Amino acid sequence: AIHKLRYFNAQNLSNTVWAYAKAGRKADSLFDAVAEEAILNKLRDFNAQELANTVWAYGKAGHRSDGLFDAVALLIRIKDYNLLPQHKTMISKAFIAMSHEDPLSHTKARSRK
Repeated sequence: AIHKLRYFNAQNLSNTVWAYAKAGRKADSLFDAVAEEAILNKLRDFNAQELANTVWAYGKAGHRSDGLFDAVALLIRIKDYNLLPQHKTMISKAFIAMSHEDPLSHTKARSRK
């Protein structure tokens, strides 16, 4: 099934890792493959909910993917996502869980000034 990930759209990729994380299923090779597919081909197509669900899934599963988190952080900084409070919470918690710099911490600091 992993070889078919190239046929998945952003929502399919996000929903897949979210479901595994929610169910508490360990699937390291799947998480690695989804991260690779997202980074190489699909991440720019993710909407705010898909980004939030995806990084939340990695944080919940405790599956480290620095490449994915770096790419998501960059996208958040350069693309206008109109993140809702729930998206911001999910993203921040995931980045903190993975001991990765929260890309929203800079936005929060700027918005308070």
